[in-house]
Amino acid sequence: MICRNRLVLAAALVCAALPALAKDQAVAATVNGKPIYEEQVAEYTNGPGKPDRKKVIDELVKQELVYQDALAQGLDKKPDVKRELEELRKRVLMTAAVQAAVGKSPITEEELKAEYDARQAQLAHKEYKARHILVDSEDKAKSLIKELDDGAKFADLATKNTKDPGSSKSGGDLGWFPAEQMVPPFASALQTLQKNEYTKSPVQTQFGWHVILLEDTRDVPAPAYADIKERLRNVVQQKRVNQYLDKLKGKAKVDIKKP
Repeated sequence: MICRNRLVLAAALVCAALPALAKDQAVAATVNGKPIYEEQVAEYTNGPGKPDRKKVIDELVKQELVYQDALAQGLDKKPDVKRELEELRKRVLMTAAVQAAVGKSPITEEELKAEYDARQAQLAHKEYKARHILVDSEDKAKSLIKELDDGAKFADLATKNTKDPGSSKSGGDLGWFPAEQMVPPFASALQTLQKNEYTKSPVQTQFGWHVILLEDTRDVPAPAYADIKERLRNVVQQKRVNQYLDKLKGKAKVDIKKP
C-alpha cells in the first residue's frame, strides 16, 4: 500500500535515515537513480504468504516515489513531521537497546523449568460451579431468598427473575470458573458457601443484587510444563526486561516535577 498518512511517511523517513545497505548489494530496481536492493525485496518475498516478486518491487517503487516527493517538498523539515520522526527514531533505538540487553544469551531450559516450579502453586487453582439470580433491588433479592427458604427451586426462580441475559435461559447457571473471574463482592460471598448452599443475604455488586448458589467445587492442577512452555518463555523474557530497566534506573538521576 502506498504511504497515505503522515505517520507512515515519518516511518519511511526514519527507515531512510538508518544505515544504507552496502553498495555492492544486488540491485532489483532504481527510482530516479536511487537503488532498491534485492535484499529489500527478499524481506517480503520470503515472508508470510510469499507475495509475488513483481508486486513487491512495484510496491517498493511506489513507496520510494512518495518518499522522494516528500523530501522534494521539504516535508521532513516541518516541525510536526520532525517530531514524529524523532519519536519513531527513539522507538526504534529503544527496541534495539532492549533486544541487545536481554538477548545476549538465549533463555535456557533450566530457566524455564525453574520458572515453572516456582509457579506451580499459582498455576493450580480451585474452580467453582455456581448459579445466581441478579435483580435490581435488595428487597427483591430478599424475597427470593425467602422463597428458597420455603422450598422453591433455585433454577426456576432464576429463569423467571434474573436480569442476567447470559444465564437466564439456563436457570442462572454460570458454569465452572475461578473465583478471581468474578468481581470481588461476588467472589468473596461465593467462597464462604458450602456445596448446595445459597447466600442467606443479598450480595451487592456494580451490576445489582445477587442471590448465589454454590453447586460444586473442584481442584484444577497446574498445566503440564510442555503446554505452557512458551508462556513461561514470555515471563522469563519480561523478567529480563524488568531487570534491565531496574539497572538503568539505579544508575540514573530522575527528577519528577510536581504538577
